[in-house]
Amino acid sequence: MHALVAAARSWVQRRRRLVAAACAALAVVLIFGSRTEPAPVTTTSILLQPGEDAVPVQVSGANSLHLGDVLDLVAASDTEPAHVVAHSARVLSLPEQSGWTGSAGTTLVVAMSEADSLRAISASAAGSLIPIVHAPAQ
Repeated sequence: MHALVAAARSWVQRRRRLVAAACAALAVVLIFGSRTEPAPVTTTSILLQPGEDAVPVQVSGANSLHLGDVLDLVAASDTEPAHVVAHSARVLSLPEQSGWTGSAGTTLVVAMSEADSLRAISASAAGSLIPIVHAPAQ
């Protein structure tokens, strides 16, 4: 075993420039290969109203939502009945549709009252919320 280590050490010492170049190339490949692009996000210029917070929430069934939609957010679990945690929340941003929907839901940013924001954050942390979309005003 000692002879094998000595032979490898000798080979590396004789070809140290080649080994250094290979290590540098490997570092470049690892750096550029590990770069990932952030998920594209569609945003709107809807401004927050006084007394509103912009809150990221995990929502199930967000495929049919559009920017500016007004919705109620409902939390439901096996242990307690469904209840509304946020009234009249406005959709501020949606992730770009990729054709792949995970079971955990989609994170979107909604504008809601300060009172509803804490309930929505707690319910979103416990699980995915279900949106109920309001009909647009005529």
